[in-house]
Amino acid sequence: MNTKTIATSLALICAASFLACAQADEKDPEPTEPVETTYDSGPADTFTPDSADASVDTAEAAVDAAWLCTYPVTETKACGACGTQSRFCLPSNQWTGWTDCAGEKADTECKVGEKRTSDCGNCGKATDFCDTATCTWVAGLCTGEGDCAPGDEETTTASCADPTQLRTRTCSDSCKWSSFSACAAPKGWLPMESLPLGGRAFHTAVWTGSRMLIWGGASASTTYKNDGASYDLVTNKWTTIAASPLSARRQQAGVWTGSKLFIWGGYNGSAIKGGALYDPATNAWTAIPDGPLSARHSAVAVYSPATKEVIVWGGCTTGYCTGVASDGAAYNVETNTWATISASPLAARTDAAYGMIKGELVIWGGRNGSSAMQTDGARLDPVSGAWTKFSAPAATTLDGRYDEAFLVANDSLFIWGGRSTSDEESAKANGAIYAPMVGFTPIAAVPESIFAPSAKRFNVTAWFGGGKLYLFSGIPSTASDVPKEGFVSYDPATDTWKAESVTGVPGNRSRGTAVWTGKEALILGGLNGNTSGTYYSTGAIYRP
Repeated sequence: MNTKTIATSLALICAASFLACAQADEKDPEPTEPVETTYDSGPADTFTPDSADASVDTAEAAVDAAWLCTYPVTETKACGACGTQSRFCLPSNQWTGWTDCAGEKADTECKVGEKRTSDCGNCGKATDFCDTATCTWVAGLCTGEGDCAPGDEETTTASCADPTQLRTRTCSDSCKWSSFSACAAPKGWLPMESLPLGGRAFHTAVWTGSRMLIWGGASASTTYKNDGASYDLVTNKWTTIAASPLSARRQQAGVWTGSKLFIWGGYNGSAIKGGALYDPATNAWTAIPDGPLSARHSAVAVYSPATKEVIVWGGCTTGYCTGVASDGAAYNVETNTWATISASPLAARTDAAYGMIKGELVIWGGRNGSSAMQTDGARLDPVSGAWTKFSAPAATTLDGRYDEAFLVANDSLFIWGGRSTSDEESAKANGAIYAPMVGFTPIAAVPESIFAPSAKRFNVTAWFGGGKLYLFSGIPSTASDVPKEGFVSYDPATDTWKAESVTGVPGNRSRGTAVWTGKEALILGGLNGNTSGTYYSTGAIYRP
């Protein structure tokens, strides 16, 4: 064994203990004479070691350098949980091994030399290091981030011929953008230009197939309106329509006939009568006869395509509904004439839920003008003039109420919420669906957790679209006539409710109107109370 090999071996032994190194120092053997090696390989008289021997020498030299020191130097370094360990230089100028880690602290976050890697930013990674002085984590830089955050969305109108449409791209779970989609109408809540005529509630709102028409209503509890406007969804612009021949009013019968807007009756401090037709094609009004009905407001009003008639029934015959009606009449749009309809089997009432289902007028519930709620209903066939009364639902399915949300969809009458007395505490959180030949099917109560502060509400803004019933804002049972936040949907296929996104929703409101275009809902107006307060000119578009 040569001198270099022995020194290397001793250095490795020294790493084990100070004593081993001292003993090795005393017994260091005398170096031996090198062995001369010759090769009989022809005329060459020189020898070059092969590459393997050179590599061994280089490695041994590196070991020697690592163990060389200047006696009597001592080195100390951090270890463990902010402890220390040392090594000492021997008289042979070689290091001992490191001592055990001593003086470690309790309850440290990490240990010297530890690292941890965590997700950060847009799919990036950060490596944290343990601080050698405090044994707490030091945050590393976030590296390797992607272009976007998962779920992010970007839109552009580039390459879209229709200015109302957008191309959309979304960020994947790996933080990479997808390709832009084809041009399509945007989803969710979208802004609508404010009504230039000022705020209002109790107004008429209809969808013509290409525009929303609004007319009349009130801008304060005793300030009535007789103006109107047309809203163009494509341009997001309002246009004032021609002045009507009617006096200002609210709670009038307002119906779209398929080509014209029918307005009749209403309230201006008292029940009134008189009506007119508005033709958007000519932007002109035509007065219609008063007809056989007494003055009234808050009446049932529908259009029958089969008979080309607007049917008006029931309603309040006095200003504060101390008198109610049980009669009705039909106005023929083509002949400009009225005719009484057959007597109904229902008692006089107002604030009933109603709609046209499979060519028949369906009426349910309402009140008798005071606090007595009605729970029965009937259907009218406009062609034969025959009424069919149907049984009241079980009280556990649907009890009497007014100020409820109601609308026709899926050949059924949807009824939800409302209240049974003038007190808001009587508000409801349930409802039912009426279908001819089927009867009433209960709607599950809205969970309080998704329609806080109370799911019991009245005067909500409601519409049906994309297979679901939507409820927005309204007055909860615990809110002192103040509309509150909330936006939920009901799926009749599963009898379940879902909280919907409120990003971009218009302000909370009572008595707002909503019309469904076939693709989106147009919400307008309302107020921040029940019958008094601030009346809104704002609205919004909702596209599911």
